[in-house]
Amino acid sequence: PVAVLRAGIHDGWAVISRLFVKPEYRGLKFSQELMLSVFNDLYSSGITKVALQVDISNGPAMALYKGLGFRKHHEYSYVVPSGAS
Repeated sequence: PVAVLRAGIHDGWAVISRLFVKPEYRGLKFSQELMLSVFNDLYSSGITKVALQVDISNGPAMALYKGLGFRKHHEYSYVVPSGAS
């Protein structure tokens, strides 16, 4: 695969996470086309609400999602215990 993503579906909602495009294919609109294809599939299945999870430090992803009409709802905070990898 050139690009993949994960979508969880429940009760009329889809949550998208883990979008990945192979480095040599980045900048070629694969992520946008994949998202639009997934939107069409979700809508055809009766899903009318989509949320996503993304690392806010990932500027290209944030620009992609903003261009697709997403807006920031909230941020998560997390901690990595010392000694954990």
